Formats: sequence, structure tokens, C-alpha cells
Amino acid sequence: MPTGTIQPLIKQQLDIKFIQYKAYALAMGRTGVGKTTLVNGLCGTKHEAGSGHGSKTRNLFRNDTNIGEGQLALIDTPGTDSTTEAYRHAHLLRTALITGNINTIFIVIKYDSRYDKMVINYREVEIPVRGYRHKIVIIVSYWDISERPKQDFEGICNEFKKNGINCNIIFYSNKSALETMVNLMYSCVSNMDEERLEINDNDFYLNFNLMDIKLEIEESSREFARDALSLCEEFKQTAMRVHHESVPDGDEILHMLIVEFEREMDQLLKKFTDKHGNSMATTDDYISYINMQKKTVEFCDIFVKTVRPLMSYNLCDIQDPRNLIKRCPNCNLIWFKAEGCDGTTDCGNNNFSNRFDVSKRSHHKFQLKRINGKLQWEKLSNVVEPSKYFIEAPEMREMPNASVNATHDQQFSDNDMSSAEGLVFNHMMDENELQVEVPNDGNNLVETKSHRKRMGCGTSFVWKNLPKIEDELILQLLTVKTMELAKQKISEEYFTHMCTNRNKNIDSIFHS
Repeated sequence: MPTGTIQPLIKQQLDIKFIQYKAYALAMGRTGVGKTTLVNGLCGTKHEAGSGHGSKTRNLFRNDTNIGEGQLALIDTPGTDSTTEAYRHAHLLRTALITGNINTIFIVIKYDSRYDKMVINYREVEIPVRGYRHKIVIIVSYWDISERPKQDFEGICNEFKKNGINCNIIFYSNKSALETMVNLMYSCVSNMDEERLEINDNDFYLNFNLMDIKLEIEESSREFARDALSLCEEFKQTAMRVHHESVPDGDEILHMLIVEFEREMDQLLKKFTDKHGNSMATTDDYISYINMQKKTVEFCDIFVKTVRPLMSYNLCDIQDPRNLIKRCPNCNLIWFKAEGCDGTTDCGNNNFSNRFDVSKRSHHKFQLKRINGKLQWEKLSNVVEPSKYFIEAPEMREMPNASVNATHDQQFSDNDMSSAEGLVFNHMMDENELQVEVPNDGNNLVETKSHRKRMGCGTSFVWKNLPKIEDELILQLLTVKTMELAKQKISEEYFTHMCTNRNKNIDSIFHS
């Protein structure tokens, strides 16, 4: 059917009053009723329109009509039923209503053969502006769908009147003559005075489809608190079971519990942000979210304090080799941490073009499962047990532009320290290359240059989340018999000497 063959209709015909100023009218309605298509047709614009996946109108558009008998500017607004960006769309609609004078509010609803459904749709859209019903004109879109336009015209007008809604009503379709349509609209606009609307904060939150969202956010905050407390108690009980049952590899399981508890707490917080990230409307909402972040940290601290006494060593002891010597989860290189924090770092001191990111992966020999609602641990079947190491003297390997220093008594020179600035890890050993035979003359801690140009694989990981390496391997690497002797060796004079020499080569002068 060619454009212009569906005659637009109006409930109450009005004469156009020629006013001496440009009138402003606003179009509002649910997603997909044809607001933007109508405005584009009357104003000659090409704003995106559609009803496939929520409102396509994400900004306010104010354009002059380019046809018709009077000066009229139309403001297009986002769909009032948006769920993905509810606050943004409500804020835009409020801005459109209260910025400048408005003559008319056109509420666009889609034709439906069920008249009562049209009334329901109108009432939902009208809520934010129900105090300004004297400025409302209803536009029924998709009028060409009607199979009996004469009966439907009368029936729809009577249905709205029966429900106490006495607004004027225009019926149109995109097959209607645009000039006729704009003149019908202008006849309504010109018979209404311009007025600056007032919508206070209370009305905004009560009437703009936001109160339900606000209540949902508050309930989700309470749900987060309940779930976090329950999760903390569940992990505490599991940790106590590990301790009381004297489970083999208990330290690693307890360490894994700390790592997994932190991960599950982060998941609880992510669940909240995924659900409400686009809906947090007020300062109170953001304060609530910040408090949830704070609670996450507090619960993690509480759990760590609960688990720490149950372990055979202190995870916070900066001189314990079990905290200082870790294995890269990707390439199995063993690293000694001479300085730096326990956060995310990389395997190697190289500028890798590609890096493996395993920072969020578990590297323990065990995994947690909930069986019949109870948290259980089980050993992974694909874990390769470390081989026995028979090491008389590990070959010391040197990182590029760095000195060799760390787990063995090395002979240091000033030149060795010349370019060590900024290193976090100073020494590493590959498990597969540790079985080297060097005569042990009682002083096997000699300096050996590496022929390898690049060390490390560039994998990113969180240092504190890595499990400790085997105690037996630590003792062999440090050539001691007990962990206490290993701790003593860590704090011996050559480590102080190493740091002193390094500090000499750091430029700490104030430059102008």
C-alpha cells in the first residue's frame, strides 16, 4: 500500500492557533511503539529506531519539524520500559520534561485489538507525568493493522473515556500522510500553553520505574551479607575439619581454602554488579556497593586469621622460604622472591610480546567440591608428583641484565649488582635442569654464567595464591636439613650484603 493511503484520525478536531513562538512537544512511550520512526518522518532525521533488543534511543533528540503549518520542535526520548539502562533512560526522560517549556506530551501507544490492553499500556507510560494530564495527547501507532478502523476508532475512544481518560487521541500509521499528521499534532500543541514542568526527587524515584529497582538493590545487598556470612562459616568449618583430621598435605589444602574463599567472595560481589551495575541510581546505592567491597575484604581477613594458626607455617612470614620460593604454574621454573609484594607478577624479567594469564586459575594439587551441600576437597587426578631431587650443587642461572643472587652463597662483585635495579625476582632454577653434578668441595656456591638469553615464560600469576613447593626440595636447594636452618640461611649476612650493593646502584638523588 503506498505511503499516504491511511488517513490519520483525531478524536477531537481542533483549529490551529498560530502562536508567536516555537512550540515544544515531547514524545514518550514504551520500546518499539514507533516514537523514533514518527519523529524521524516529521523532522527528516535518521535516528536509530527498533524494538529488537531494548530501546535504541539512548540519548535525547530535539529536532524541528520540516513540514506542516507551524513552528514545532519534537523531543524523542528512550523507551520508558527499558530494563538494561533503567536509570539512564529515566534520567533522560526527566531531563527532557523539566528542561525548558513544554506545550504538549505525546504518549505513543501501539494499536491492539484488545482495547483494555491499550489502556493498561497508557497508564504505565503516563505514571511519570500523571500530574500533567492536561498536557497529554495520545497517539495510537500502527493504525494500519486495524481490520475494522471505524469500529476500532469508536471503541478505543470509548474505552479510554470509560476509564476516566479524556485526552485527545490521534490515530496514525507510517503509511499516513506526514503533513496531515504533523498538522493534527500542531493543532493540539497550539491549543496548549507552554509550561515548565516540575518533577522533584521523590516523584522521580516513585514514578519513573525506579522504586522497584531501588528495593531490588537493597534486597540484593542484604542477600550478599547473608551469603557472605554463610560462605565464611562454611569455609571455617571445612578448615577446622582439615586441621582436626590431620589430613596429609593439610597446609596446601588450608592455603587452597584461603585462595578459593577469596575467589568465591569476589564472585558474590560480581553477581551483584552483573545484576545491578547499570541500575545504581543514587549516592546511597554506590555507598552500599562500597560497603559490600569493604565487607568482602573484612570477611577475607577474618578467614585468613582463622586459618593461619592451623597451618604449620605462617603465610605472612617474609623470611620463611615456603613463602619466598615458588614454582611458575606454566613452565615450572622455580623463583626466589627477594622483594616486592604478593600480588600479580610475571615469570621472568623480559618484555614478552605474549603472556599467559593464569592469575585466576587454581594451581593446587586439590580442588574443592560441594557434595550433598557439604564442602569437600579431593586430589586432582592429573597432578604430576615432583620427582626426587638429588642435588649436590644447583647450577646458578643468571637473568638478563641481572646479578645472580638468592638461594645460595654467591661470590658477589660490584659489577654483578650494576643493573639489578627494579627486579622483583632475582634468581630462578628449572626443575628439569637441577640434577647437575658439581663436585662438592664444601664451598660449592660458585658463580656460573648462563648461556640462556631469556629466562621465564612471561606467565602472569598471583604470588600469594601459588602453593608452596615441596619442603624436601626447599631443603635441598638451600643445602640444609631443617626448615629452621633454611629460615636462618635466608636471613644470613649475604642477603643483607646483596641488598646493600643493590641500593648503591639505585639513583636516589633528587633531580631538578
